[in-house]
Amino acid sequence: MGTINIQDTGYIKPTNAGTQANSALMVNGGTVISLKTAEFTPSVKRNFDNTPEIGLNVPSEINLGSLENMRFSLTCKLNLNNATDMAQIQHLLKLVQTDGYKLLWYNYTDSVVEDNNGQLIYQLALNSTYGHALTNGEKTAFNISDNFYHLHVHIFDIQPRHSAKSGYITYTMTGVVLKVEPSSI
Repeated sequence: MGTINIQDTGYIKPTNAGTQANSALMVNGGTVISLKTAEFTPSVKRNFDNTPEIGLNVPSEINLGSLENMRFSLTCKLNLNNATDMAQIQHLLKLVQTDGYKLLWYNYTDSVVEDNNGQLIYQLALNSTYGHALTNGEKTAFNISDNFYHLHVHIFDIQPRHSAKSGYITYTMTGVVLKVEPSSI
């Protein structure tokens, strides 16, 4: 079964221009974090000017606005009795704090049965408006062996929740998908 992975690139923009942040300024030192995901919910929105014209008794013209960047929420769980899960909490909080954009992808396998909602991330990343495959330069720079289709994202909110009666911490990350830009590496 595949997993959903996220990785801090250390670069401000998906062009990967400029200087990459050192590992001390990247989430988990720039190493991939695998997420135990319960739900991935994307949202795509187009802006309209739907202000009606005064004095008309028929529908008004609609003026098209720009397409907003895709937003998403990712709801995940951490097992309180799993030391690896608990060690991830500090890394997850830093996803909001660091400046580098993050790669988000579905790390699929070749197995016949794929039962993971990461398939939605994969399908979105196949759309050239929202994602693309890693280039050879990116694979080398980010130490990733395969050219997974991925999304470039920034995380702007994380909300951990814990019920005293539950053995799990549930957290929701909210982010925005950045536009696809050719990489300079």
